[in-house]
Amino acid sequence: MVTWIKRFLVLFPILLGVLFIASFLVVKGGSRERLNQLSIGSIGEPENLNPIIATTTSASEVGQFVFNGLLRYDENLDLAGELAVDWSITQTSTIFFKSAGQTAAALQKLNASGGQWADWKLSGAEASGTRLILHLKEAGASSPEKIQALFDQSSIEPLRVVRIDTKNEKVSFARGGNIAEVWQDGTLGWEVAVAGDPEPLIGDLKKRYPKPTDDRYVTPSVLQTADRLDEPEILFRLREGVRWHDGKPFTARDVEFTYRMLMSEEIASPRRADYELIKKVEAIDPLTVRVLYRRPYSPCLSSWMMSILPRHVLDGKTSAWWAENYNRKPIGTGPFKFSEWKVNQHVRLVKNAEYFEGPPNLDGVVIRSIPDPVSIRLSFETREIDYWGVDPYAVAGFRKDPRFDLYSRLAPSYNYIGWNLERELFQDIQVRRALAHAVDVPSIIKFIYYGYAEQSHGTFPPMMWFANPDVQVFDYDPKKAEQLLDEAGWIRGPDGVRARNGKKFAFKLITNNANEERKDIATLVQSDLKRIGIEVDVQLFEWAVFIGKYINKKDFDATVLGWSMGYDYDQYQIWHSSQTGAGRLNFVSYKNPEIDRLLTLARSEFDREKIKASCRDLQRIIYEDQPYLFIDVPQSMAVMWKDTFRVKRPDGKGGWITEPIRETKAGFRYYIQWWERTDL
Repeated sequence: MVTWIKRFLVLFPILLGVLFIASFLVVKGGSRERLNQLSIGSIGEPENLNPIIATTTSASEVGQFVFNGLLRYDENLDLAGELAVDWSITQTSTIFFKSAGQTAAALQKLNASGGQWADWKLSGAEASGTRLILHLKEAGASSPEKIQALFDQSSIEPLRVVRIDTKNEKVSFARGGNIAEVWQDGTLGWEVAVAGDPEPLIGDLKKRYPKPTDDRYVTPSVLQTADRLDEPEILFRLREGVRWHDGKPFTARDVEFTYRMLMSEEIASPRRADYELIKKVEAIDPLTVRVLYRRPYSPCLSSWMMSILPRHVLDGKTSAWWAENYNRKPIGTGPFKFSEWKVNQHVRLVKNAEYFEGPPNLDGVVIRSIPDPVSIRLSFETREIDYWGVDPYAVAGFRKDPRFDLYSRLAPSYNYIGWNLERELFQDIQVRRALAHAVDVPSIIKFIYYGYAEQSHGTFPPMMWFANPDVQVFDYDPKKAEQLLDEAGWIRGPDGVRARNGKKFAFKLITNNANEERKDIATLVQSDLKRIGIEVDVQLFEWAVFIGKYINKKDFDATVLGWSMGYDYDQYQIWHSSQTGAGRLNFVSYKNPEIDRLLTLARSEFDREKIKASCRDLQRIIYEDQPYLFIDVPQSMAVMWKDTFRVKRPDGKGGWITEPIRETKAGFRYYIQWWERTDL
């Protein structure tokens, strides 16, 4: 025995050395000479590189270099032009009266109030039969509401928006009579705005299609009542001289095409919800795009940060052709061009020397797929990647080391446990609140994030101007958790595990195996819930399997995940009840009519204070409902070797600005496309 112990003591350091060398060689993958390129490490392989259907962070990492949107955020998070150089928003509002005479009288009264037109942002008005048409210099509900208040309200016909869902029945509608406007939702149905009583239309449809079945139906219902039609319009003026990576010119037709593909049922973009309120996108001329909305949609501008697709490459092609020929070999307008994708190794990009803002300083960018956090740290320490989103445990060491620059800010993101609300276990709100009291979130922050995080107060991180600072978190209180579970009928059995009606409280908690923080969260949650009599089976999966097989198909009990939110308040895709289908972002199947109303209200309002009020109510209600167990808002921490890069960017006047990399409101990587190596 002693001999074996001695052998072990001798061999153990050697074995460790061998393991380290093996890891080093995996990371090294063949030592590279110092090139004029940026190398980025990414845990996880992109599912594809098509920006309107890709959903992973690794795909976005590539897309930021390859594609452009019409707009982007500047470093202070204000909207700025990218492919668009200028834009304006106007609105046409239409009020419906019961007679043409009442419309004429209303116009006369409005003309007599000409002194107030400037305050109302009103540029013109006209009567057309029973319609009073208002032309406004800005979008929103406030000005038309003030104008409408001038008139005898009994003379105004309210609008009812009738939703008509169809399947395997040919039916169509046209504007005319008391039908004020129509809009077709792909091939799934119609929305028809009716001035006055909608019952004749609904009754006629029910009479013509009296026996709906699951396979064949026309089913009408009143969706909402409105005071008038408010139709905002954006006019984008596009940048001249922009070319796709294959040399073809970028035009307004590309914008029009991208919208059609976002709405295509065959393409099935998960971002479709951001564009469903658009009535029409049209190319006025090669450098002018007009976007008309069915009703006010306040995130309308930020939605056009979406990457634009090349019409000349993709138009007329099937989704299968896209998958084979474009989704893995994209063509964009961005500062770098796609070069190659070696599966489970890297995506390589090369400089676009014809980039419209000027050629980048780097010759290329490599986004390396690295299997685990240990390897990604080794890659950084051996300079195989140029920066690292440093793990919390390592922050203190890098902060003290003069060889490195450390960048830190509270991230616009949060981590959570999502409960699948289609599972019976999680359908009781009292149970979900019990789970929130049972999990020791302060310990998660202390021991997993080393204090570099804050407890989450819900769906909006605290730095957002619309976040609710008054939401009270569910404190860690195991006794309260046990009390709530007892009241809900989940009683401990002889084995200590809770059960109700013969069914044990046991579930699977899944997450991706390459994220150390999520794995640790799952382990601590498993331990906390065991203390109150709940069995948790933690299961880990490779990212593509985790997303494709379980999350997108909603085949899970509970999951540890996170959202990187950006800076927009519109979370319709995550929380609206219409977004619960397979592959959609409301994969926990949360449904609350009041949340649906608030989401719709927030995205239709342009008044900042009204948006804030809606968002704060929304955050409070969702937190109280606990479809997620909201855990933490982490600090974004990154480390770089000192004196490796600087920023050299256009100043917009034909010159250049040279400066150190710095933390901005949009993050330290905001100018990443203009980084310049200083260590060659």
